[in-house]
Amino acid sequence: MRIALCDDDEKALIKNKEILKECLSETKIVADIRTYRSSDFLLYDIQENNYFDLLLLDIEMPKINGMQIAKDVKKLCPETLVIFITSHSEYAIDSFELSVFRYIEKGPTIKEKLSYALIDGLNYIEIQKDEMYTITTPTRYERIPYRKILYIKKDGKYVVLTTINGETQIRKPLAEVYDEINSDEFVYIDRSCIVNLIHLMRIEKMDAIMRNGVSLPISKKRLGILKDIINEYWSQHV
Repeated sequence: MRIALCDDDEKALIKNKEILKECLSETKIVADIRTYRSSDFLLYDIQENNYFDLLLLDIEMPKINGMQIAKDVKKLCPETLVIFITSHSEYAIDSFELSVFRYIEKGPTIKEKLSYALIDGLNYIEIQKDEMYTITTPTRYERIPYRKILYIKKDGKYVVLTTINGETQIRKPLAEVYDEINSDEFVYIDRSCIVNLIHLMRIEKMDAIMRNGVSLPISKKRLGILKDIINEYWSQHV
């Protein structure tokens, strides 16, 4: 798990990091913690494909405020949880519209409120992580929910994951990605393509028609097997 804290107040940053460490110890969760005193440095790292599972943000910061960071993060990493800390209650409505996980006002009870929010967030991420595909390289960390993956295709030495948000390319064998996902909802339609059954709309002759309108060829060898798998899946989920 990767967590970033951003606050231009160094004392607040240190205090919140200590609270976070206590929560991690209590939940027995291991995390990589990054701290930022400059909001533009945090945004730069996120734009450079540094994914965070959880962001703990002060709202009022110079250069780029927490609200703007949250807006940009929701576009780049919609699954990232955001917790706001602020001394100004007028931001509450705007933060609600951004679907932030928690909104905490500074005050005498901040440690208690922040602890509860962090523990809820950490537990939520742990529950969700088994339903996500994680991409880890020396320069990249990304988590993609299974439900957002439409299909996966081999492209030379690479594999391309087509999601509802676009495409993601990784250098791995298709079989390795299939084993890592390890979900009954993902099935081969030929040796170079895997589809997610929740996004398979229908079969027309020898083609799988996906939710995004793309038509994917099915091999003769897989056609009968695929129809049996689909019938069983739909009988259980429709």
